[in-house]
Amino acid sequence: MSKVTIDLKMVTNLVLLYFLSFGVCQNIHYGQNNIRSDPFNHFDDSKDPSRDEESYHGSKKQIFNKISRRQRVASISEDVIAYSLDQLSSCRQPPLKIQNFCRDNSSVPAFLLSKNARKLDQFIDNYVVIEKQLGSNSICSRYFKEILCQSNLPKCSSDRQSIMIGNIKQCRQFSHQCRNSGIQLNRYCNVSVSNYTLARCVKPPFNSFGIDECSDLPANMTFPEWMIPNLLRQSKSIASLKSILNTARVSKDCSTGILSLACHEIPFCSADSTMLLSAITKQECRKAKACLPEAIKVIIGSILDCEIFPDSSAKTIKYYKNGC
Repeated sequence: MSKVTIDLKMVTNLVLLYFLSFGVCQNIHYGQNNIRSDPFNHFDDSKDPSRDEESYHGSKKQIFNKISRRQRVASISEDVIAYSLDQLSSCRQPPLKIQNFCRDNSSVPAFLLSKNARKLDQFIDNYVVIEKQLGSNSICSRYFKEILCQSNLPKCSSDRQSIMIGNIKQCRQFSHQCRNSGIQLNRYCNVSVSNYTLARCVKPPFNSFGIDECSDLPANMTFPEWMIPNLLRQSKSIASLKSILNTARVSKDCSTGILSLACHEIPFCSADSTMLLSAITKQECRKAKACLPEAIKVIIGSILDCEIFPDSSAKTIKYYKNGC
């Protein structure tokens, strides 16, 4: 077996770890604040990218770097053009294929749906592997499917103003009745029930991911409250992505652009807390990924989907250092 083949197998294993972790819901504690469960994404981070209050206010702050430039060019003293992604309280039904698989047509936060639907769709296509392990007609297979759907597609309230995370009843049954399956769902199931207002925006408790490829967050930037736990874990997700790129021997310049995409993966709030905004577009994302070797394009594409970003034709908003 060649060295390249071994490397690609290592990449595949890393992707499986990343992929099976999407939709993670867990509690995070930051200082004295209980940051509640995360309705989507990736890893538990034992080391918060958090910074104390003094360093937060004392450090030089930079606005998100534009991906197409592949470098940090915009400081907090400069303005940036942000692209409208969606309404903060926007909820939509999943595609029919997912509705049929999950046996549920409830609406889901629009951004979360755009982020998870394609991955969940791919998982459905490969679900036969899980069924073979659990038994296609077994109660364990049904429990697993329900846990997967509920953890990745939390429902909007009937008035589309809030979402509830957690309270997956099948977790207890799976842990007791399917303990011999070899499948661990602690990442999905160790979740306390949390209710979030979709349009509530808050400042994150840190200003940096602590990763070279990510520029600092501007002091005035806020994020949807229900996305904060994911934001806290993003540094670990980016580090895992970096490992995948290194294993695949992607060039440094190309890797920097790809990692910058991950830095911008989570949208932020408009100043009036009505819109989700993004600093980059689908087109910039595709341009950054064009340098990837063919052997790794599909794998990275399954991790960083350019379709979650707004189109370049979307409404633009000038994001000032003190707000929009």
